[in-house]
Amino acid sequence: MLLSCALALAADPPPPVKVAIVAPAEIVPGGTAPVAIVVSVPPGWHIYWENPGQSGLPTDVRLQAQGDLASAKGDRPRPGTPSVAAGPRFPTPIRFAADGLVNYGYEGDTAFLFDVSAPGNAPVTLDAAVSWLLCRDICVAGSGVAHATIAVLAAARAPDRSSDPVAPYVARLPAAFATSGGTVTRADGTLRLTLPGPGPFDLFPSIPLEGAWAPVVTTAADGSLLVESPLPAAPDGARLVLTRGAGASRQGYVLDLTEPRP
Repeated sequence: MLLSCALALAADPPPPVKVAIVAPAEIVPGGTAPVAIVVSVPPGWHIYWENPGQSGLPTDVRLQAQGDLASAKGDRPRPGTPSVAAGPRFPTPIRFAADGLVNYGYEGDTAFLFDVSAPGNAPVTLDAAVSWLLCRDICVAGSGVAHATIAVLAAARAPDRSSDPVAPYVARLPAAFATSGGTVTRADGTLRLTLPGPGPFDLFPSIPLEGAWAPVVTTAADGSLLVESPLPAAPDGARLVLTRGAGASRQGYVLDLTEPRP
């Protein structure tokens, strides 16, 4: 993996990157709740998506509940204790272009989502650990930690969802492609999809497919996105994130590249 900018070994340090856990105040025994690990990137700098693109390094995000570690590397929690699963889920990335290279990542406050379960009545203590490559005209590797505790309700009470602090971060995740109004077919070794406009549009494969996958991307007369390509040789869990719109109206959609199998 190339690095588009030199690692800073002897330079003024960049402004600090902050890591925080944003969690609901309470969870029901036996229930599951989303928890956000928020990484605050200083203005003018960026970190990278799970697929950083043609340079950079993926951001690694881990969340531990009472010793049970969950991460993008597939660690599994022990049964019978509070646990972390289904994460991290990455928010919709943006595209960076510099020095002839294309990268995928994030600016500003970025939240990575996990699901936390509480099978018992004891409070759930969470420890987050994040490592990143922070880039502007130089790149600086860094890491940070955060801690939080979620209370567990009595079974007779329901949690108050009227002011869920995690909801704004859940909204930043890409939605299922089925909700986009587009179409997708996999037949005769070919992937074809459409996404209604208005654009602009962009595509982000969750794994480095660029060298082996060259989709034909066009815009129809009605403003829809048209994508056609051979079915990529993608491992289980590989996804394609497509975006539509710009600014506050920009929306991401995620398509599983490996399901259903041809």
